Amino acid sequence: MLKIYINFQNNPYKYIKKSNLFILSSLYEGLPNVLLEAISLKKFVISSNCPTGPQEILKNGKLGYLFKPGDEKTLTKKIINYHNDNKRHDKIALKAIFH
Repeated sequence: MLKIYINFQNNPYKYIKKSNLFILSSLYEGLPNVLLEAISLKKFVISSNCPTGPQEILKNGKLGYLFKPGDEKTLTKKIINYHNDNKRHDKIALKAIFH
């Protein structure tokens, strides 16, 4: 499996569009627009449950996975869970667009 990590980009759409999964690992966010962008591109989201945004956008984990900020073990489990059943998760990603 190819893993690519990219730092800040002015135009992240071309990278998100090519990805299978979007992970937000922030400790803090204002309004996490990047989550909205990933959802608009039909990507399944795994996000830290940092203050202000992810929990509300992902409907308490119904529209993507949430993990405690800094909890690498849980994040790893959620990534593996996604890869073990990505078709089911892709359906959740489509559902997220309409919420």
